[in-house]
Amino acid sequence: MCLFKQIRLKKQKKQQLIYYMKDFVEGKMSVYDFWDVFKNNEEIRSLLILDSKKNRKFPTYYDPEYLLERVDINKLRDRVEIFWTVKRYFKNNKISTNPCNDDEKYLKFISSIQPNWLEIDEELLTKIVNSAPKELTKKEKEEWCKANIKEMFAYTDKPPMWMQNPEWPIIDGKPLIFKYQSNDAKDHTVSKIDYYFYNPDNGEEVVIEQFD
Repeated sequence: MCLFKQIRLKKQKKQQLIYYMKDFVEGKMSVYDFWDVFKNNEEIRSLLILDSKKNRKFPTYYDPEYLLERVDINKLRDRVEIFWTVKRYFKNNKISTNPCNDDEKYLKFISSIQPNWLEIDEELLTKIVNSAPKELTKKEKEEWCKANIKEMFAYTDKPPMWMQNPEWPIIDGKPLIFKYQSNDAKDHTVSKIDYYFYNPDNGEEVVIEQFD
């Protein structure tokens, strides 16, 4: 096979891979179908890995090189990370697309209804969202969810200022009530903070410890 023909076939193969990725990014292919392609097609993986290495200074947890071992396709955040990985390829290579992804839209919505002192489990968040009255507009649904979350995750004076990621305790499906914390998280001389919660059903106290 002549060199010219080899180059032409290589370009055609690459273009076919880009068509697959574009269908996914534009919502014409489900994340589950694309994930099957990604798992079984080493050339697509190589294309995304090479692009990531060329355009990123530091590796991240979800770098294409590690997606196979780290992604749980049943988790919303992981599905969105797959979408972001492919969308980033088109942006880096200045290829025009019309991105559309329902998982990304839903992630943005559930992120918007949580205050920054909370990190609610995806399953519980979905239950809250699904319990909203069906007749609400998107904006009304957002406000309804925000109000219900604040009511569920109650505090006596002010919400916790976490030293690390939020760790609000939930017992028997019910969030405990936050009372107070031992130190101010803004005090960088502090190496440990205790967060005091109590169960309104029996008065039992629960303490969450976080270390710097």
